[in-house]
Amino acid sequence: SKQEEELRWALQGGDKDTILEKITSDNVNDQVGGRSPLHHLSDYGHIELVKYVIHLGADVNALDRHSLTPLMCAVFENHPEVVKILISSGADVTVKSPDGNPIVDCTESAEMKEIL
Repeated sequence: SKQEEELRWALQGGDKDTILEKITSDNVNDQVGGRSPLHHLSDYGHIELVKYVIHLGADVNALDRHSLTPLMCAVFENHPEVVKILISSGADVTVKSPDGNPIVDCTESAEMKEIL
């Protein structure tokens, strides 16, 4: 739908006003284009908005249509601050990537490996 498309762009672009207006504790875990708002925000490294949707009750271990968790998205896209927030909010670090690898093996970054 047009509304879903607008929300997806807002999440990817970190459009705070649209996100504050459209995301509530009632819909924070609803899928937007096959993934939760937290997946989109983690993928694009929007630190403050990641904190915001977690505060609203976002499921930090939700799976998207590719069987990825928000933590995996943040690791794959190399967003260490987001990874720290997700872990401190209860994200499962023992989760395996869709191809069966431990998440720590899904990054080349020494900083990221240390966090994990």
